Amino acid sequence: MPVSVPAPDCFALLDDCEATAAAPHSRLYSGHVATLSCTSREQLPTLLEQMQQALRAGQYALGLFDYELGAAMHDIAPREGQPMLAEVLLFAHCEQLSSEQVALWLGKRISAVPAGV
Repeated sequence: MPVSVPAPDCFALLDDCEATAAAPHSRLYSGHVATLSCTSREQLPTLLEQMQQALRAGQYALGLFDYELGAAMHDIAPREGQPMLAEVLLFAHCEQLSSEQVALWLGKRISAVPAGV
């Protein structure tokens, strides 16, 4: 099962527009450690076990599951090619943010990017 190398600029922001300072439900994942992936349903238990090991080690996991995984689970023939059925992004950090904190973070990130890029 493929495991990617860390990508330092990789992040994931799960934004909740109703998040407040009292209930900061938005999540910012950073410090990418690795990406676990599987291309067949037979690999899924291994992927999930590797994810559990990472969680026990204090990492944060974000699951990305392709629609085709459902077809594979029901023995429906896949479309052409070998799709990535599932990926789990592993991160070292997860911050819970309010909507205001998300806006500030995005503003800083946008201002750091040169125009035209």
